[in-house]
Amino acid sequence: MSEIVALTRLLITRSRTALTLAIAYMLVIHISAALFSVGVFSDGDVGGQLALKRTATMIVVMFSLPLLGITFALFDFSERADVSGGATGYLPWLLRMPVKTWKLAAVPLGLKTLWTLAICGAIAMTARFFGTPLERWFMPAIGIATLFVLACVITWHPFRWSYTRASLIGILFVPAYAWLIVSVSFAFADKRSDLPSDTTSIAAAWIVGLSAYTALTLLALRAVRLARFHVAGRISESAGWLATADPLPAVGADATSEASFLRPARVSPIAALVKFEASKFAGMGAKIIVAGWLLIVLFFSLFSYAGTDSLVFLVVALLFPGIFMNEWKNSGLQQRFLPNTLAVAPIATTTLVWTQQLIATTIWFASLLGVPIVFTIWSFNGASAPLIRAWQRAIAPQFDTPDAVWRLTLIAAVIGVLLVLRQTTWNIAAQSTESKRFVYWTIAAKFAVAFFAFSWFLYQFLRFPDWEAWTLWAWQCIAQLPTLLPWLAIIKGILVVTATTMLYRSGLTRRRTVVGLLVGYLVCTFATAAVVWQWMPSDRVALWHCLTAAAVLMPYSRLVLAPLCLAHSRHA
Repeated sequence: MSEIVALTRLLITRSRTALTLAIAYMLVIHISAALFSVGVFSDGDVGGQLALKRTATMIVVMFSLPLLGITFALFDFSERADVSGGATGYLPWLLRMPVKTWKLAAVPLGLKTLWTLAICGAIAMTARFFGTPLERWFMPAIGIATLFVLACVITWHPFRWSYTRASLIGILFVPAYAWLIVSVSFAFADKRSDLPSDTTSIAAAWIVGLSAYTALTLLALRAVRLARFHVAGRISESAGWLATADPLPAVGADATSEASFLRPARVSPIAALVKFEASKFAGMGAKIIVAGWLLIVLFFSLFSYAGTDSLVFLVVALLFPGIFMNEWKNSGLQQRFLPNTLAVAPIATTTLVWTQQLIATTIWFASLLGVPIVFTIWSFNGASAPLIRAWQRAIAPQFDTPDAVWRLTLIAAVIGVLLVLRQTTWNIAAQSTESKRFVYWTIAAKFAVAFFAFSWFLYQFLRFPDWEAWTLWAWQCIAQLPTLLPWLAIIKGILVVTATTMLYRSGLTRRRTVVGLLVGYLVCTFATAAVVWQWMPSDRVALWHCLTAAAVLMPYSRLVLAPLCLAHSRHA
């Protein structure tokens, strides 16, 4: 068997589950778009057809972004390397195989590039099917593939200093993001756009794009060649962590010395775990992430005009520091949820997993804290005035209360807090299983539900001729939500009873803790419902509506079942 074929089969096998889900997701996107176009664009109504087709094309592009995002993990021979270390991320056993270096680099880079071309080509075919062909798609695809080559260079290259890789990620993030925006924008560039679309500019873009791709490919080849000789990085052995440790006392120390009479320190397991995790944030990588968070807050604070899109971009931008900080915390675990030191430590499973959930939630709240900070600055400098006026125009016909905008904003903030709690607690519970297949399938199920819900929502949106008609329909749908709340409450009650019973029967915690969790869930539910009901600017919303919605959104099962997930992987 050819070496290239063998490497290709190995890459496909390593990414089989994610690749299967990605292909199915891509087929669903484009088949749904085709069916939608047949149902909407063939009814003989030519008014607004071009705008609808362009909107549908942009939606297909938006739904294809996750397919491009997972390309960083597809077709790769990289381990989950420690970003703070200098060792190469390439699989060491492959580097020792009698395979030519250029093949080790070319096969994963080639498959990533072909996958990117397939995604962009499918988008171009769907856009042409809509009758709104893209101006160009091959050049943007090469530009996007260049980012994946850059990621491989940083991952495969061994470095002399420990934090070089983390520093490069922080430094290159903004230029890489700008490169992505420019690459995607060139697919739609024409004479009416802001980007230059003349022949000279397009030729220059081709030269720059191909040159960058070629240069980074050569750097990736050099990185693999260097990694074959310096797998663990080029770090001096005297600079290891052992050299910084305090010297231990001699074995034959005087038993009558003052140190022998000191009482051992009493530290609770939770405090020890928090201190252990906090020590990871003292590195250079965490400082770079914090600096990036400050730059995002500063950048958006300088806006003199803020609309709804600005607020959305702010929230999306502040998601990245939370993601990077959690990845930094988990770096170096080699696909394990816990380091071996903690996995065998005499610490209760409930303490381990609930502390991890607490830390992850704290990181996310700290990252999203930039939203109220920036919004407060916008309120002082007047940048948020257009945003507030737009909200008032949309809300005023439905509510008579003068301060309805601020009340609904506070309610939206409460809902956002609950959604963050649900997501972070679920992430830790899923990761604690240490089962990639379980994580992939649960993510696929969430994406499927979200995709079909959003597709239905989008279909309804495009049926209406103007914004006012759609707004009226949306408020009518919101008025029908109370009919679903009892059914959702029944499902939530079944989940709560089942999860509580499973935790109690597992013997992982005491009865008092189980009762405390259940009481805490009920207290938080009632308190949240009472606060939201007081803020609600409408008499049509009853207390039981708020109570049922709070009970459904309040995370409980993922908290209670997380110890069982960790216990299964910890003692397997």
